[in-house]
Amino acid sequence: MIQKIFGWVELVSRSFVDRPVAYETFYCPSDATRISTLLASGVHAQRGTFPKKKMSVDLTDPNVTRAYDDIIKNKGTDWLLVTYGGTRDKLSLLSSGQGNFDDLCRNVPREPEDVFFGFCRERDGGNNYYALIAFVPEGVSGVRRAKALVHSRAVGAVFKAANISMNVQNIVTQSRDKLRERLQISPSYIPRLASNSGKTIPRSASTPISKRSASESAAYYKSTDHSLASYMHAQESQARRSASPTYANIPSIPSEYDEIEGPPPPTPPKETYYTKSASAFVKSVSTGTMYETIRPRYDSFMSDGDEVVISPGKIPVRAMHHSHMLTPEARAQKRLEVQKRKEAEELQAVKEEEERQIKLRREKEEMLRQAEEEERRRLVKLEEEKRRALAERAKREMEAKLEEERRAQEMELRRQKERERRRRETEELEAKMKEMELRAAEAAKKKAEQRRMTEASKKQRMKTIQDKYARANGVLLAGSVTVQTSMSISWKRRYFELSRNALAFYRDSQERASPLDVMILERGRVAAIKEPDEGYDELEAIPHSFAVEFTDGDGAWCMYCDSAEDKDVLMSLLSQAAGL
Repeated sequence: MIQKIFGWVELVSRSFVDRPVAYETFYCPSDATRISTLLASGVHAQRGTFPKKKMSVDLTDPNVTRAYDDIIKNKGTDWLLVTYGGTRDKLSLLSSGQGNFDDLCRNVPREPEDVFFGFCRERDGGNNYYALIAFVPEGVSGVRRAKALVHSRAVGAVFKAANISMNVQNIVTQSRDKLRERLQISPSYIPRLASNSGKTIPRSASTPISKRSASESAAYYKSTDHSLASYMHAQESQARRSASPTYANIPSIPSEYDEIEGPPPPTPPKETYYTKSASAFVKSVSTGTMYETIRPRYDSFMSDGDEVVISPGKIPVRAMHHSHMLTPEARAQKRLEVQKRKEAEELQAVKEEEERQIKLRREKEEMLRQAEEEERRRLVKLEEEKRRALAERAKREMEAKLEEERRAQEMELRRQKERERRRRETEELEAKMKEMELRAAEAAKKKAEQRRMTEASKKQRMKTIQDKYARANGVLLAGSVTVQTSMSISWKRRYFELSRNALAFYRDSQERASPLDVMILERGRVAAIKEPDEGYDELEAIPHSFAVEFTDGDGAWCMYCDSAEDKDVLMSLLSQAAGL
């Protein structure tokens, strides 16, 4: 029977925590005490007593550990925020700082598909309370949401100081006041057992915890072994039913003392503000002294707004004495009935546990189905977007190709127009050049004819002048002329006298004793007398000008007269004197 009860206690303890139960074995004077010890150990075992599981997320970042220690040791840091940072299963420190829960929320990036974990401290007087928060936005997919739920347990195993854990979907709706309500501080409502009622009595978290008197506990528990065993059995049975939502309606496990009528045991001291832990109860049984401790609250990783506090109700005290003794047959009958009721309770508990497991399995399958359906829809959407992107890309490529062809046609058309324009311009230019050549040839012909006529007229005039001065002796001609010799770069006004062998230049007509310059004309020294259009372009701007070239390598002498008649006379006589 004890082995069956142990199995039932194991099922109950596993319903409280979704992890292996750390059993503790104590020496207790009765089977009921052993059951209560196992139950208390299963429900109230510290997180550190569970077997270590392989972490599904990497939290080896030293910055995370350093920030966590600063928060716990009150070194100027009040909160921290960790992120995946683009990885699948490695968390690293994103930021940390001073302030409260509102400051932590303001530093959470508004990313619709990123998951963050935060750890913050809230103060209430001289006490510190810690909260572990998972920021899982509504836009996170089902697979990542389930992954965050699994990773949150590993994060909770590292941040062991957290008093509560919760999920946050919408940061805008969160505030520090809501967090303090969940932490049950200012004011806090901490549930306790009352002797005559199941109501909870409010008490601040900073209220000190006092011990019951050892003499009172010893006087009560030493009164009788029967009363001790019956009282502990009733207390643990009632605490077990009130602490578990699954087994809250299961009747208590009866003992052989439940049906014994008799006077009630002495009234125990009131347990209004305290509950007993397993280790404190074992000590009370062995030494006769009871120390009360506050039952630790166990928080699982809850959804946003969910929080469960184990609050044991009233502990009934049943009659432990009887007014008359039963026969052995009646006692055996009673024990058989008790055993049947226990077996029925065990079967009912197993059935409910199986139903709960089936329900959890169905919920898990539904969650996986929804995740698969969401993944399938995501893949379909991704495939549709991919097809749309390919179609859009093909459309853009076709438009680009058509645009390129259109540009090529326009460019070819422009090239053709440019070729046609150049051809027309070339033809027009050639026509203009031919016309200009014709005009130039005609002008040159006219000019040559005019020159020929001028030469003929000039020769006639020169012949007349030469005949006129042929009989002159000594000086053939005298007058004024402006001359520029080969040795000078400036023009000089000079008075000249032309004889048959030389042309002498004087300063003026009064000073003729000694000439300034003399042009020798004999012995064929003069090579030619030329007009400005015969190679002397610089003389074209000077009217009545001409140049005299020499055969001995001396530079040409340039002269101009006051009139065309003076020029013709001087050139004719120079030609005659030079023998040209």
